[in-house]
Amino acid sequence: MPDSLQGTQLGLERWKRFQIEHGRESVQAEKHTKRFNSEYFPITVKEHLELLKETGFQTVELFWRSHVQAGFYAIK
Repeated sequence: MPDSLQGTQLGLERWKRFQIEHGRESVQAEKHTKRFNSEYFPITVKEHLELLKETGFQTVELFWRSHVQAGFYAIK
């Protein structure tokens, strides 16, 4: 989940545009992006880090982030 409303809107528009540019019909792309926060519920990077710490990991780090994807590492 992006950190801000504007980031969320920009990300969804980018994702919708990408889908259309790669052959998906506009209506299908719109339907797909409307699932965000209604059919699936992403969490923020901060929430990911907090969950890892709460479950016993002592070292928790974000090592990569690109648009709405992120990579983490954690050591117990």
